[in-house]
Formats: sequence, C-alpha cells, structure tokens
Amino acid sequence: IQPGETLIYDVSWSNIITAGTAVLEVRADTLPDGRDVFKFIATGRSSGVVGKFFKVYDAVQSVFDPQAMQSLAYNIDENYGKKRKRRALIFDYAQKTVVSRVNDDPPETMVIPENIQDALSSFYYLRAVENFSRDKPIIFDVYDSGKIWTVEVYTMDREIVKTPAGEFFTIKIRT
Repeated sequence: IQPGETLIYDVSWSNIITAGTAVLEVRADTLPDGRDVFKFIATGRSSGVVGKFFKVYDAVQSVFDPQAMQSLAYNIDENYGKKRKRRALIFDYAQKTVVSRVNDDPPETMVIPENIQDALSSFYYLRAVENFSRDKPIIFDVYDSGKIWTVEVYTMDREIVKTPAGEFFTIKIRT
C-alpha cells in the first residue's frame, strides 16, 4: 500500500450495460497531532443508461494509522436517486469504543475489540497482511452498520495473473 495508488473499475452488467465507475485511492496525510496516516478514498458513480434513470454517487473515506494498522475514522456519504445517507465513525482505542453517527441522529457508542477495521480499511488491511498460509485463516473484526463482523480469510492458492498492465503475483482467497 503506497500513497498515490489509484485503482479504477468499470461497473457493468454482463459486460453489456455500463452502470458506472468505482475508484479507490490511497493518499498520505498528517493528523493535527503530527501522526502520519493514510486516507483511503472510494467513490462510486453511475453512468451511461443506468445514470440517466438512477443517479448514484457514493463517497467513502477511511483514515488509517499504518504503524498501528488501525482504522481511526470512517465517513460515507451515500446518494441513491433522491435518497441520501451519511455515516461517520470515530475509533477510540484507548477507551475501546467507536462513536457512530448516522445523518443528524444522536451519536451512539459501542465497545469494540482491539483489532478492528472499518468496511473500507479492511480491504487495505488485508492487503498489508504478510502471513497468508493455507494452514491458518487470517481473522479480524470489521465494524459496519452498528455491528461487529468477524471476517475469516482463507488462502486458497498463489498465482501469476497476466493483464494488459503486466504480470502480477497474486494470492487467491475466500471468505
């Protein structure tokens, strides 16, 4: 994981109907306390025929401490047609809590385990893990939508994938 990384995906149904675009970015940032962090940013937007009938625009941001391998904050702004929903999470590892706010509702506080990620940081957290083994699953917790989910990732195989951008060493997993 390196700042400056950008992944762009075309979203379609059966490679026939263009539905939209999804973009994942990694940016470097510094918190007011001087701590260096990564900001993971994901955006999704409808386009083409789908965009004409049903406009979608989602923006997600996760603030991640790469030294501690912990999510610090998470914000999502979902826009589907005329519906809009905002969620914000602040993780406090000293207090072992997460404060969650949906739209303008009062904040809710929940006790969390030590090693927890948000929905977006979990993707990058898994990419940073180096102990992929067929013998033992990688297990971590994700906080999303007011619940804690335990994720178990099993290593299936390692393979080289050839793409127009080159050859990449990959790890095939299942959850």
